[in-house]
Amino acid sequence: MTTEEAALKVIREQLQGRDKDEGQQLRFLRAIYPACLAAQDRGQDTLEPHCCKAAVVERIVELIEELPKDSPPSAILASCLAAVGNLSTMKPALEPELESRLLRAALGSVFSLGTETDATDIQAPHKVMPELLDAVLGNLLAESPDADRLHFILEHVNRWIVSRVPQERARAIKSSTALLRFAVTLPEFDISAEFPRLGQHVAQLALFVSYPDEDISQQAMEGTYRLYQLLLEQRGLSIHEVEDLWCHDWYSDSRLLGYKNTARVGEVFGKFFSAGQRKCFLKTAVPAIYAPLLGISQAGLLLTYAILGEAEQLLGYTLEDITAKLMGQLRSIRQLHQVPEVLQGLGLP
Repeated sequence: MTTEEAALKVIREQLQGRDKDEGQQLRFLRAIYPACLAAQDRGQDTLEPHCCKAAVVERIVELIEELPKDSPPSAILASCLAAVGNLSTMKPALEPELESRLLRAALGSVFSLGTETDATDIQAPHKVMPELLDAVLGNLLAESPDADRLHFILEHVNRWIVSRVPQERARAIKSSTALLRFAVTLPEFDISAEFPRLGQHVAQLALFVSYPDEDISQQAMEGTYRLYQLLLEQRGLSIHEVEDLWCHDWYSDSRLLGYKNTARVGEVFGKFFSAGQRKCFLKTAVPAIYAPLLGISQAGLLLTYAILGEAEQLLGYTLEDITAKLMGQLRSIRQLHQVPEVLQGLGLP
């Protein structure tokens, strides 16, 4: 048998038998690459009629879902991610329901992986797995590089941004930023259509711009910056034609600088947001004021004031001052112009 025939035979056997043996499962997963490669060598972008892409992906999802919870990184998970990356180059496109199931399974398995703080090898599985996941997300975006596709993927990733588990929160922010970094480098990425949910994604990342954990903060800042690039491109501008998103005041107290950076997001984005983007921004920022995570509560307050052009009311306060006044500010925020109408229109308390 040729390599392609052997690969297709292994794939079909797994689809028919649902073999529980890990060795056979790995053979199935590793047969997907040569099958895709053979099709591409023939100038084709599909495995059909020899094999159904949706059936293969469904089996991969089952394998991910069958992995024990809180299990260490495994060859099965790594091979599943690699196989999905290969299949993303094949047509037809997956149905949204199956793709959502795939994203939920893959994100849940990778984001919830334990950490091994004593591991120094850069190729340690718990370090490599998030990178494999980011490559998969990029491949999925490249299938249909436009705003709708970007939102679809980010919507799944960003559900983990407010996780109570720090490592899950950090991994979600990192993956979101990696995907946005990839999007702005795609020459064929289409941002021409209206993208109201961009406001939602800006607020989700901006809530962590001044977060105490420096790694999370840096990742959130870059992700917000990439969204700014996309927004400017949608408006026909380049990043060099507008004011800087961040305040660089090296002589100021770092806590005050953190406040300025958070407030700056609302001030700068507010100048370019459409009505729909502004609404989505507020719909994410306002509920964050009531979030149990204190850092998010403070950031939600700053973002809401800033997008409404009222950030100067908080000038001079450190984050500690804002914390002490939080409940009072929650009451007074309803007195700001526009706020009652905005909240009523959003159906928020």
